[in-house]
Amino acid sequence: MKRRIEDIRNIQTGEEISAKKLLTQPEEEIFLLRYSLAENKNQNTKLLVCATCNQPVLIAGTKDSEFFFKHHQDSEDCPIKTNSNLNQKEINRIKYQGAKESKKHKDLKRHIYNFLSKNKDFSEVKEEKVILSTDSNSKTWKKPDVSSKYKNTKVVFEIQLSTTYLNVIVDRELFYKKEKTYIIWFFNLSSFTDYRFTEKDILYSNNNNAFIINNETKRISEKEGVLTFTCHYKSVEIVNNTITSKWKWKLITINDLTFDSTSYKAYYYDYKSEKSKLTKELKFSFIPEFEKYWLGRHLEQYEVKETKDQYFIEKFSDIGVIVDDFTSINGILNALYSLKNNTFVSFKFTNYLALSNYVLESLQEYTRIYLWGLHAYNHKESVNLSDTKKGIFSKKVQRYKKMRYKQNTSNQELFYLLFPDIKQAFENNKTLTRHLKQGLA
Repeated sequence: MKRRIEDIRNIQTGEEISAKKLLTQPEEEIFLLRYSLAENKNQNTKLLVCATCNQPVLIAGTKDSEFFFKHHQDSEDCPIKTNSNLNQKEINRIKYQGAKESKKHKDLKRHIYNFLSKNKDFSEVKEEKVILSTDSNSKTWKKPDVSSKYKNTKVVFEIQLSTTYLNVIVDRELFYKKEKTYIIWFFNLSSFTDYRFTEKDILYSNNNNAFIINNETKRISEKEGVLTFTCHYKSVEIVNNTITSKWKWKLITINDLTFDSTSYKAYYYDYKSEKSKLTKELKFSFIPEFEKYWLGRHLEQYEVKETKDQYFIEKFSDIGVIVDDFTSINGILNALYSLKNNTFVSFKFTNYLALSNYVLESLQEYTRIYLWGLHAYNHKESVNLSDTKKGIFSKKVQRYKKMRYKQNTSNQELFYLLFPDIKQAFENNKTLTRHLKQGLA
């Protein structure tokens, strides 16, 4: 059974239209369109064509006034009017290639080509150059609208005007990814609300970035002398303790893009990492609340401490940090918060030398992290200076270095979370030590 033509293309604009939509107009409009198509045939011009084979079509009808589009009798073969063995995927690929025949597609392709050719960052700029697979076992190939090298990186540009099926898009993107070639899709939209299914397939899979060329961006490109286009992107922010998203747009050039070597696509706004960063920020948003509580915890009644402690133990548990109770680490937390906030938390000491002597004597199992705290919060020099006369603190440090008594690391993850400056100082020291050993510093 012959398949009917379901998709029609306007050869001037490249727009793909459902045959059903055209044939559900009032009867008068259908007959006027039928007449117009016959005129085009007689004048050897194209207006509406089969979206699969790009050949002119006509409107026919049954005795029951059921209208349908069909090929002219003298037209060449088309997959939907012959008994070919082409599957739908192959037919979709043919339709995609046919979409490149429209006047609008050719104009946009020439626009991109002209401006890339003038850009010193681009070389080997070609229109519709066939790219063969480098896989010796594969015979696949692609013919992008424009191919190039951008700062010695292979980049191709594809213009999306038709209702291309998802499998065609995925097929092309996988091909270029295997060839280590970046692909940039351009849409031709006058409004950000005009996205069709196909364009959304590309937009959402491209880190929520869409690149648009229209009459306005073409005018700006001519004025600025560089290919300029609009990036329509989804941005994220925290509002009322919730991540919210908002679509924004900005005029950009190729130089504003970041090239992702994992997906072999490009983006302007990194939606994924920004959302991940905000998600993490929300996840750890209770940390300042905990610090505020801890600084005044020693003044609270027992019942309040018990309730609040349990509340925060559960909060830490939610992010994978296990805390059995705060009683066993009460002293070292007070000491570290004292260093961080330049105030003595729960202690009656009047200087940091006294606090340091206390920790290295009574909290020996936390000596290492406390010493890193002195370094991270810039108390090391003043403590050493205050210790010059008696040298008690210095002797305790030497004792620690000599005896290397066991350190309690069971709550190290918690400490690094609450005191990131200590973690950073420790990591920096490890890096410096490694570089010294390697002769890099």
